[in-house]
Amino acid sequence: MKKFYILTLAALMTLGAGAATTGLKTLSGKSLRNEMRSALSEKICHKTVDLEKTVAPLLKSNSRAEAKYTIEGDYNLSIGDYYFQNSVGPMDVDATITNNGDETVAMYSDVFMSVVIADYNAATGKLSFMPEDLGPVELNDGTILYARFEPGYYDAAAKAVVSAPFSATFDSSTGVISFPEDHNFGWAAYTDKGCTVLAGYLEIFDMIEMTSIENVDSNEGWEDWGEATLQDGWVLPAFDVDQFDETNWYKVPIQKSTEFEGMFRLVNPYLGHCPVAKYNSNTKGGYIVFDISDPDHVFFDVVKAGFTNAELGVGDIYCYNTLTWAAIYYGVTPVQVVEEVGDEIPYSTYSATEKVLTLPCVKTATGIESDACFGITGATDAGYGWQDANKKPQNMETKIFFDASKASVSDVITEATEGVKEYFNLQGVRVANPSTGVYIVRQSGKATKEFVR
Repeated sequence: MKKFYILTLAALMTLGAGAATTGLKTLSGKSLRNEMRSALSEKICHKTVDLEKTVAPLLKSNSRAEAKYTIEGDYNLSIGDYYFQNSVGPMDVDATITNNGDETVAMYSDVFMSVVIADYNAATGKLSFMPEDLGPVELNDGTILYARFEPGYYDAAAKAVVSAPFSATFDSSTGVISFPEDHNFGWAAYTDKGCTVLAGYLEIFDMIEMTSIENVDSNEGWEDWGEATLQDGWVLPAFDVDQFDETNWYKVPIQKSTEFEGMFRLVNPYLGHCPVAKYNSNTKGGYIVFDISDPDHVFFDVVKAGFTNAELGVGDIYCYNTLTWAAIYYGVTPVQVVEEVGDEIPYSTYSATEKVLTLPCVKTATGIESDACFGITGATDAGYGWQDANKKPQNMETKIFFDASKASVSDVITEATEGVKEYFNLQGVRVANPSTGVYIVRQSGKATKEFVR
C-alpha cells in the first residue's frame, strides 16, 4: 500500500534540447526520467578513458570460497513502488550485478536512474550502500538541480523518508540478496549544490529482495551456421581500437534460426577472439541477433550482447541499429518505421552477392551519424553511441561477413520474402506463436493489422 505522497519531479518537469547530451544519441520527446538517466550516465560516452587506471581493476582476480552462487550475474529484483500518487505497489524487474573491482560491485536495472555502486565483503556477504552526488542537471527552463543517489528508510511514525546508509546480505547458497524492511533506494534532486534543499524525488522505492537467475544457454530454435567475421563498431571504438584495421576483425560463431527464415545470431561476440575481451567482465556471453529477410532494411532484436564494463557505466550492451532503435522507442514495427520515415534515417543492408551485412556511417550537415547504436541495462531503448573528449561522435561503422561457402544465405532471403507471415505485438516484439489478440502481420514486405482468434 502507498506510504504517503511526495513530490515527484518526474511528473512535473521535462528536459529540453538544451540539456547535456553527453555524447549519447540525441532523442526527442523523452521524459525527465530518461533524460536524467542519460545526463547521469556520463561515463558511457567518454571513450578516452585511461585504460590502465580505470579498466585494469576489472581484470583483478577475486579469490572466493566455493559456493553455489557468486554475486555477479542477472537477478529478479522485487521492489515496492509506494511513494507517489500513481504508485503501483510491489513489482518485479530485471537487474544485473557486475564486479566493479576494489571490493565493490555495480548494480544496474531499468528502474535505476544511475548505476548503484556498493561496497561488497565476499567473506560476510554484506553489501553496503552510501549516498552519491550525481552532479547538476539543467532543465528546459534553465533551472539547475543537483541530483543525488540516496539509500534510506521509511520512518512510519514521522511518515517521512530518512536518508541513511544501510547494508543488505547476499546468501551464496541460495543466490538471494535480502534487504532490511522498509529500506529504499532514492534519487533526489536539490536546488543547491550542497544538497540541503530538496526539490523533489525523481524515483524512490523500497528494496525488498533480489534473486539470482541462473543463466541457462539454450540452442533450441537455432542451428550452427559456421563462423562469421565481425568488423565491430559497437564496442571497439570505446577503447580506441580501430575497427577498420583488418587485423582487428575477428571470427565469431554464427547460428541460423530454425523458426524464422532470414534470422541469424552471433554467439558470444565479445569473448574468444574479440580484441577487447580482456575488458569484458561478463563471462556468460550473449548474442547479436538480426533479420536479413528484407536485405534493404535489416532489423536487429534487442538482446544482451554479452559485454559488461562498469568503468564505462555499461551493465549489459544491447547491439542494434537505427531502425531497431526507432521501432522500440516509438513502439511500432520496423515496417512501419520504413513506411513513415523513408530515407530520413540510415539503414543496415545485406548484400547477397558479397555476403556482407553493413551498418553504415553517413556524413550529415553537423558531422557523422552511425547506423550502429546500442542500449544498456537501464536504458535498452536509448540508441547510444560513442564520442571523444571533444564531444565529437565516433565512426561506428560495422560489418558482418558471412562465410562465403554458405551459398544458401541468398536463398534464405528469397524464401523469406515470398509469403512467410511474421507476427509482432503492438509494441513491435516478434511473437512466434500468437494467441488470441491483435497483431501486426508482416508478409511479402507489407504490414497489416490482424485479429488472431
